[in-house]
Amino acid sequence: MRGWNSASAPLIVGIAVAALTPVAFVIPALMDKPLPPPKIVEYKMRPVTPKAAEAPPAAAVPPAPAPPVVAPPPVVPVGPPVQVPVVIPNPSGPEVLALEQRLSQLGYLVGNVDGVLDGATKHGITAFQKVEGLDRNGLADGATLGRLASAQTPTPRFSTPPDHIEVDIPRQVILMVRGGRVTSVVPTSTGNNKLFTSQGYTRRAVTPNGQFQIYFKRNGWRKAPLGELYRPAYFNGGIALHGSRSVPTSPASHGCVRVPMAFADWFADNAPVGMVVYVYGGPTGENPQPLLDEPPAGLAVAGQVPAGTVYVPPPPEPAPAAPPPPAPAPAPLGGLLQGILPN
Repeated sequence: MRGWNSASAPLIVGIAVAALTPVAFVIPALMDKPLPPPKIVEYKMRPVTPKAAEAPPAAAVPPAPAPPVVAPPPVVPVGPPVQVPVVIPNPSGPEVLALEQRLSQLGYLVGNVDGVLDGATKHGITAFQKVEGLDRNGLADGATLGRLASAQTPTPRFSTPPDHIEVDIPRQVILMVRGGRVTSVVPTSTGNNKLFTSQGYTRRAVTPNGQFQIYFKRNGWRKAPLGELYRPAYFNGGIALHGSRSVPTSPASHGCVRVPMAFADWFADNAPVGMVVYVYGGPTGENPQPLLDEPPAGLAVAGQVPAGTVYVPPPPEPAPAAPPPPAPAPAPLGGLLQGILPN
C-alpha cells in the first residue's frame, strides 16, 4: 500500500477502537435482558352523533336609542270655574264714570257721561267690543277692561271727502268721520243676507257695498212696508240709516242700517242731505229695496240726490257736558283695572 508506514499504524488502530467500543457495551446488555413482549392496544369504534347545523351568525343590529324622557303633564287642581270679573257691580258709581270717560275719549258714544250704567253706556261698550274683536256681551268684563287700557280710536277706511259716514259690515259699526278722522262710533245691525218676501216678491236681505249719498230724510217715525223707521236718512233707494228699537249685535235687518234709539236723534242731526256714505265688507247682491216706496215730492228720480243739492257740513259736535263732580272722585282707568282684574 502506497503511503503506509509505521507512523500511521497507531492512528488507524485508535480510530477502530473508538468506533467499536459502544457496540461492545450494548450487545451484552441486550443479551442479558430479554425484550418485553409487544403491547396490544384494542381500539373500539365510538358512534358519532351528527352535530346540528349551526345558524349563520346574525347581522349585527345597532341598539335602539332610548326613548326621550318626557315629563308628566302638570296636575291641574280641579275646582269651581273661575268667574270673569265684571267691573260694574252697581248701576252707578265711580267705576262707571271712569269707564264712560275712557270710551268717550276713544270716540264711542255712551250718551251722557254721568256715571250711570244705562242702555247708551252698554251700546258704547258693545261698539268697542265689535271694533276690538271681543265677545259682544255689552259687559265691562276683564277682557274689555284690559283692552281699554291700550286701545286707540279706529281709523277710517276712506279719506275723501274729509267728512263722511262709513258702514263697516264685518264689524257692524257706523263710523262718523270728520276732518279725515273718526270722531264717533256707534253699533249697528245691517242686512242679514237671508231671503224674505215683501211687496209681492222674494229677495235677499243685503246692505249693498258702494259709495252713496244721503238724498232724502224724514223726521219722526215712518211706517214702511218692512217696519217702522225713526228719522230715516235714505242713501241707496229704499235703504236708510234710521233709529230702531232693536239693534242686536249681529246682522238682522232687511237691508237698512239700524241705529240705537239712544243715538238716533244725534245721528240724524249730524247726517245732512248730500253727505257721502260708504258701505263695505258685506255680502254682494241686488238691492232689496231699489226704490223708495214713497218718493218725496220734488225728486225727479227716487234714490238720487236732487240736482243742485249742496252738501252743507253739519255744525261741530258739541263737547260732552262736564259730569257732576263725583264723590269720591273717580279713580284713573289704570288704577281701576288694577283693582278689578285678577293678578
